[in-house]
Amino acid sequence: RRRFEEQLRVMLANFTVRKQYLKVNLERFLCRPEGGGLAALRIKQQGVDWLRNQQLAVLMFGHRNTTALYFDRGQLKLGDSPLLGFANMLDIVLDMTSGLDRERLANSLFDARYTIINKVYSKDRNHSARPNWITFDQIQALASAKDPSLREKEISHIVDAIRVATAQYWDKLNRWMDKILPRPLNEVIIGGGAAYHVEVELETYFNCAWELQKIDKYSSVYERTGEYVPKDDKLPMIPMVWGSGFITQVQETF
Repeated sequence: RRRFEEQLRVMLANFTVRKQYLKVNLERFLCRPEGGGLAALRIKQQGVDWLRNQQLAVLMFGHRNTTALYFDRGQLKLGDSPLLGFANMLDIVLDMTSGLDRERLANSLFDARYTIINKVYSKDRNHSARPNWITFDQIQALASAKDPSLREKEISHIVDAIRVATAQYWDKLNRWMDKILPRPLNEVIIGGGAAYHVEVELETYFNCAWELQKIDKYSSVYERTGEYVPKDDKLPMIPMVWGSGFITQVQETF
């Protein structure tokens, strides 16, 4: 933190923006841990009295790091930020394949994921689903072979690599969370774009399934309410709260 402040002061002393040179004097430096902003927004939403009775975790799934914070009745008791980011998963895919562009691969994965993130639910399926990667144009477009037979094999190989990489990425996250997260927890705040890639695994880990409601009383189509219910009634549930959802709510309220 101290080194970051020193470097920031040096950079601001000779700062260029839109071809203009500025000498900026840093009067105040406040550095919060990654994920601290989500915790602050949640406290703003729920109130300080609520926080005093909570055992709360924050998980930020980033590109290079994954960060965990643990608050025990308002006090930050634990923080950890290992190099367990989404980049690890991409590295595995790239190692198992050839000729793939990292940025294009990442964009294709999230395009496919977001395509089904609000997929139609039914009373028999109230949990998130993994994309069937091989059916998505974005994933198929990653293949470079022109021959139809070779192209089909290449697409299958890419999909296999994605599945293997996702399993290995989650295994590392799972073992780290087992080690770092205390129990019990009243809730866990989830943030970071990479979280959506392992949403299926997170729901299982925290025993969460989406609470659903019919889109209208005559329909057999359901939608998420934004709340969770236990996926397995025989196991304890730790409710997940997605940061992207309550950020919007706080902005609209305040």
